[in-house]
Amino acid sequence: MSRAPISSNRTIKVSVGPEIQIAGSWNWVGKDLIDSLNESQHFESFPFQNNLPECDVCVFVKWLPDLVTLQELSKHSAIVFCPIDIYGSGAEIDADWERLRCCNRIIVHAVELEKYFRGYAKTTFLDHHLKFITSTRETFQESGPILWTGIWANLPPVVNWVNHFGLPDELVILTNFNGHQSRSPSDFGFKSSKNIRIEEWSDERHVEFLKTARTAIDVKGNDFRQRHKPPAKALDFISSGIPLAMNSDSSPVRYLRTIGFEIPEPDQTDYWFSREYWEKTYEFGLKMSTQLSRLRIMNQWREILLKSISEQGERCK
Repeated sequence: MSRAPISSNRTIKVSVGPEIQIAGSWNWVGKDLIDSLNESQHFESFPFQNNLPECDVCVFVKWLPDLVTLQELSKHSAIVFCPIDIYGSGAEIDADWERLRCCNRIIVHAVELEKYFRGYAKTTFLDHHLKFITSTRETFQESGPILWTGIWANLPPVVNWVNHFGLPDELVILTNFNGHQSRSPSDFGFKSSKNIRIEEWSDERHVEFLKTARTAIDVKGNDFRQRHKPPAKALDFISSGIPLAMNSDSSPVRYLRTIGFEIPEPDQTDYWFSREYWEKTYEFGLKMSTQLSRLRIMNQWREILLKSISEQGERCK
């Protein structure tokens, strides 16, 4: 059964959770979605932690509750799920089919994840909005460090690459220290501390280093999560006008190739550090700054939520 059409005069109630403030996925997706929806007079959005509030649509960021809870929720609310970095294999996804079939919509942020979920619920690829950015750099920068940003758990592929091949300039690692007892390069696995600097991440420091970095680097690994990373970090760098190098077999590089941008490998330093590549980065970055703005992506979110409510039926038997 489908719900009756939504009255344009009614406020749509959207709950988003579970709220876990130390999780990057919560701050990027959950909190920003709530803030954006509450800027509209047609939506009222609020977080939840354990108890599910009454709402028209419930958005689960990363974690789903148990099957019985989902079945009960589906009787009166649409369910939208963002499985951000939560599954370690396709087999894990298939094993969770009962909970996934309770969802009215699954939102993936890496296009290559769509095939794993669409057999269980309507699945939509949606880019993250740009978040950690500066205005697109308008001049070619001939000096400055190479920048890597991210949680330290994602650092090992970068460490392995640097240990094998090295880099032509200083590398700044901007990461979280939570759960890591030391801050020296050797404790993160680097064989040499020369030209490697480890700094603690914060929103402010991220933007600060974007202004001084000459280039950026990222290397993805081979496990399921690494192979299905979204292009968000790459797009943030490019939209800031910072030339990025990545391994060519990574999902962000493949995705960006499909939308018209080619990222060099980290060993292609002549091109990576060239004015020619910066100019291409600048042109594409300007385009992405418009297409992936917070306003535009959040408008797409609103459309998805309204469709999920109108299409909501008895998916759980």
